[in-house]
Amino acid sequence: MCDFAADAAAAEQLMVGRTLSVARVRELNAKDYFYQMLKDNPEMLKIYPGIENELLQGAIDCHIHAFPDFVHRSQDMIQIAIEASKCGMRAIAFKDHWNISAPRRPISPSVTSTI
Repeated sequence: MCDFAADAAAAEQLMVGRTLSVARVRELNAKDYFYQMLKDNPEMLKIYPGIENELLQGAIDCHIHAFPDFVHRSQDMIQIAIEASKCGMRAIAFKDHWNISAPRRPISPSVTSTI
């Protein structure tokens, strides 16, 4: 077992996962982190409800996993295709961990062409 209590400098250098230091984890978990982030990044105040639709206009998402899958997915391919069409996305590509998704390709245009 590692004991960093005796060596505080070594504990500060300890990496959590592959990218976060202990100091960075403490910073991210601070109670005022969100407010500090807003102060340091005033551009974030320009975000408003509905901006995601503007940002997705003409976008292509080339990696979407839909229900059913071995982990919970909140939407199936048809629901995602409808939402993408409403947002004005140019294209989406589905991925599947267990099956080939290409045979399901004709389903989405038949649903979204009526939107």
